[in-house]
Amino acid sequence: MAADVHAQSHTAEIILGEVDKSEFPEISLDFSIRNASPSQLEPLKTGQVSILEGDEVLPITRLESEYTGTHFMLAINPARNLAMRDPLGVSNYEKLMRSIKTLGSNLAPESGDHFSLFINPDSEWNELSNYSEWLTALESYDDIYGMRRLEQSFASLEMAINAYQNSQLEQDTVLLYIAPFIYQAYIETFIEQIERATQLGLPVHTWMVLEYPNTSTPYDASLREALEAGGGSLFYFSRDEDLPDPKSYLEGMGYRYTASYETSLRASQTVKLAVQLDTPSLGKLQSASKKLSVVVEPALLRFLNLVTQLPIELNKNGAPSPKELPLEVSIEFTDNFPREIIATSLWVNGKQVQENQAPPYGNFLIELEPYTESASLNVEVKLDDGWGIQGSTGTQEIALEISKPEDFLQEVSTGSNLWLILGAGIGILILGFVIFFPGLSKKRLAKASAKASPASDIKTEEGQTEPEKSSAQTQNEGSGIDSKQAQDKADASDKIVEEIISATQQETPTVPAYHFGSLHKLDKDSTPSAVKPFLLSKKVIYIGRDPKLADLVLDDPAIEPLHAELQFSDSGQATLTDFKSTAGTYRNFKAITETATPIQHGDILNFGTQMYRFHSSTRTRSGSI
Repeated sequence: MAADVHAQSHTAEIILGEVDKSEFPEISLDFSIRNASPSQLEPLKTGQVSILEGDEVLPITRLESEYTGTHFMLAINPARNLAMRDPLGVSNYEKLMRSIKTLGSNLAPESGDHFSLFINPDSEWNELSNYSEWLTALESYDDIYGMRRLEQSFASLEMAINAYQNSQLEQDTVLLYIAPFIYQAYIETFIEQIERATQLGLPVHTWMVLEYPNTSTPYDASLREALEAGGGSLFYFSRDEDLPDPKSYLEGMGYRYTASYETSLRASQTVKLAVQLDTPSLGKLQSASKKLSVVVEPALLRFLNLVTQLPIELNKNGAPSPKELPLEVSIEFTDNFPREIIATSLWVNGKQVQENQAPPYGNFLIELEPYTESASLNVEVKLDDGWGIQGSTGTQEIALEISKPEDFLQEVSTGSNLWLILGAGIGILILGFVIFFPGLSKKRLAKASAKASPASDIKTEEGQTEPEKSSAQTQNEGSGIDSKQAQDKADASDKIVEEIISATQQETPTVPAYHFGSLHKLDKDSTPSAVKPFLLSKKVIYIGRDPKLADLVLDDPAIEPLHAELQFSDSGQATLTDFKSTAGTYRNFKAITETATPIQHGDILNFGTQMYRFHSSTRTRSGSI
């Protein structure tokens, strides 16, 4: 029976810890080895560890080890059996303590180990980080004679299990319980405490001190089964047996391994995961399995600032303005598994028109000339990643508003040129009136004078009748009267013309003698706004929020006090410069730098969120010749 009593199990096992998939497809997991003998605890090599993922065995790519410390707990139930002495006067308790004290023979300073002590009925020293302090507490209890009066009690065992349950330590822990012979009436209570410890993951090694050597215990099998189920053991001590080395209970503990491998999963799936070891000393071991669940989703693609309507003007040659439409797409891996991007592609009306195989993957440019006869563009961007998964923005529609070339009358009678045409027309009317009206009045007066009959005689002041004058004399006198009357009529006519001109000038708006074009405000949907166009009458136009600095004042908090500059050359060529603004300046939805960027008639200009269409007077005049 002695061989059975003193036998100790050294069946090693792998305890699988946390599984980390944050670096997917690389998976990292923690594991430790328990119940291994010193001869079995040789350093592990990468080739000795593998991962069982579902039914597939995968090699590991990295293996690391770290000593994290252990927690040794000792619970003592003092009683008469422990106080009994041998023929040399040495008590059983003293023999037990000699073995316990060998625990510190191989402890390293700052190892991170912890020690706890519990003695009936209520003495407790919990989680001491200094072995010497723990040993002092143990040696302070030496009431051998007092033990004889104590009864059977599991108080220290219960205190130890409660302390472990409430502990914040994340260390491998074992509990050594020293107790007198447990009578049949208390076995059920004892097994309940052991099963509770097993549920908490606490192995309990029990040293039971017998009153007489070779005492048989009818409940031995059930007691061992309960202890070994939780990784513990049972040892009977009568008086002269060699006690186990308590360090053996800690063998293989305190070391935590981290293994990394590349999973074969490339889709949402749940598989079982286990660690396998194959070493000369341990042989082949496999841990209990854990579930590995991954959710893999296609990349999320979204258009940024995509317009729903795009006005396009065609010149007389059919070339569109703007010529290109830039598109930008954001790329996000919502499953938190970033991976290689193989390529992104742009599809327009069901056909691929562009592919990016290098960064920036989210920028595209549509040439608009092939679509001048289309009513809309159906655009979609697709992404193919390194795992063979494709993401998409889905199809988005952009309505096209195509404006074809207008005839001269339509072109000159619309937009900013209307004021010039009206002013020129009124000026011509006034000039013609000034030139022709006085001559026309003199001719009418001359006709009226010729029709009048001359008087046969003229009475003097005294009432006498003068002699009839000769026809020549009469003709000369009549001519002098007619000239005076005509002059008076002409003067009156000139005065009327001057009043008409003055009134006309007051009612006609002042139009600059020359301007380089105009900026037409557009609403958010890119349609013309009701705001009056801004005439570009200077070679340099400053744009901003500050009325003291800017010519075109934009009431928008996102606009800088001095945001951008529009400049014209003598030939009418326009350039746009951004003054390093935060909100940015854009030409046809493409950001410009502080360098002067040429712009053309019909370009869409954005100052922050303010949208304008540029009309060039140079283009208008050349089209009218």
